[in-house]
Amino acid sequence: MELLESTNKDRLQEQLRMPLRTFQKLVEFCIEHTALRSSAGTTIEEKLYMFLYIIGQGASSRGCQEAFQCSG
Repeated sequence: MELLESTNKDRLQEQLRMPLRTFQKLVEFCIEHTALRSSAGTTIEEKLYMFLYIIGQGASSRGCQEAFQCSG
């Protein structure tokens, strides 16, 4: 959430591989058209960010857990 609330637009776009507005539209789409929901202290935004991190950085699930300090 720290990155999503950041004012550093370049860092945000580098990490997400898309502008913030596009990411926000993706969140809206997921809320309206998918079963993806916030759960157990993890927001939809965080879930999408982790997914984009894995596919954008070629990271493993273990690497994602370490980067986001979350359990598997």
